[in-house]
Amino acid sequence: MQGSNHLEESDRRPLDLCPICLRKLQASIGFNIEERCKALLRWMDEGASRTEAELSNEAKLGLQEPVEVFKEGREWLQKCLDVLQT
Repeated sequence: MQGSNHLEESDRRPLDLCPICLRKLQASIGFNIEERCKALLRWMDEGASRTEAELSNEAKLGLQEPVEVFKEGREWLQKCLDVLQT
């Protein structure tokens, strides 16, 4: 959870927290890691199911579709959830 000096630097960072930072956050504010993973996956899936009009407006602005932006993050969350559920 290191800081950044500008938006471009922030945008290059992965969405997921390292295991140490995740555990520190959990200890300080208290939440269920499995439920957090599920909620993040639902949020990503909702973004992926948006209408063509919404996506075309964002394409005009040069933004990537949510499915592509979150692909790696979603895969990581799914792997974490699989481990937690075994």
